[in-house]
Amino acid sequence: MKQKSGYKARKDLTELIQVMTSLTSEHNLEKLLKLIVKSAVDITDSDAASLYLREKDFLKFVITTNKTLEARMGREVFESTIKAFSVLISKKSISGFAAHTGKIVNIKDVYKIKEKPYSFNKTFDEINQYRSKSMLTIPLVNREGNVVGVLQLINKLTKKGKLTTFKKYDEEVTISLGAQAAVALENVKLQENLLKSHYDSIMRLSAANEFRDNETGFHVQRVSYYCELLAKAAGYSEDFVKSIKYASPLHDVGKIGIPDKILKKPGRLTEEEYEIMKQHTVIGGKILSNSDNDIMLLAQEVALSHHEKWDGTGYPYGLKTENIPLSGRITAIADVFDALSNKRVYKPAFPLDKTFSILEEESGIHFDPKLIEVFLSVKDDVEDIYKRLKDED
Repeated sequence: MKQKSGYKARKDLTELIQVMTSLTSEHNLEKLLKLIVKSAVDITDSDAASLYLREKDFLKFVITTNKTLEARMGREVFESTIKAFSVLISKKSISGFAAHTGKIVNIKDVYKIKEKPYSFNKTFDEINQYRSKSMLTIPLVNREGNVVGVLQLINKLTKKGKLTTFKKYDEEVTISLGAQAAVALENVKLQENLLKSHYDSIMRLSAANEFRDNETGFHVQRVSYYCELLAKAAGYSEDFVKSIKYASPLHDVGKIGIPDKILKKPGRLTEEEYEIMKQHTVIGGKILSNSDNDIMLLAQEVALSHHEKWDGTGYPYGLKTENIPLSGRITAIADVFDALSNKRVYKPAFPLDKTFSILEEESGIHFDPKLIEVFLSVKDDVEDIYKRLKDED
């Protein structure tokens, strides 16, 4: 067997270490999947790769890349042709065999498989006029020895771009990459499950608080989704988008400290009652203080600032313009939109077109004008959330 040159081996090892470090530090599942596939293709000089994640007795196809087809069609067109599917974990398919046995499958030519329990499905090749030949399939095994997914590399290329076969060296490199990928995937899934658990707890706590306020749990859900939509449309980072989605439902948690006679009063509040009501922002800030959790810290910021106004006439601190935290500016729009568009003890629900008009009129007065512009640009998505989580009459 032809061995790698010392220089090439050292270069690959350096790249592998860099990739493994990147995998460990990536906490976004979608980005992690892309990183695994790209890294595997680059390190092994493959033309294409696919990644499957295990879901009970099936492998779910989640991502693919193909240099030849992407060059021919363009990345977006290529991605649009890919359909989601699942493969039963059994010895009848190549990926299923790798997952079932936990063994690497290295095939010189997938069109010439003989005396094996598995076979190659040519459908993809025929549809896309592609020729799959060499294939290296690696089970992704976690710390406990369980297969959590399968990485499939297709058509190894020489320096001149000619098809060749995967060597033992490629197997060794991808085993190391696969092991780290499995650990990274498990960590991200664990983190996402933890976040979902936190979100569920936040929603239950918020819904209980809204129930006391004669409002529905749908209010906090809608506010959460409106905030997520607005932050994403405004181009903020994925981490911030996720954080504001999780933190915003706690915007009115401080109302738990407001007396029922004020909180549930159907008529207009007196000046004295209104001053007491305004304290729910400060109370919420105190409830959510002294936490080292990033989402709780953002929730505290939201609770304290979502009633501040762009022109400085809001409360509790009279902050103005960009001195108001971004989280508060976003939640203010979501909260007011939801309050106006739904029935309350003190008012009927306003039609959506009127609600949008009111927000537009308050741009630069109550609300951040740039954020209002973004919010109005995604009206259709806002209406979809409203209809999906509409309160019962």
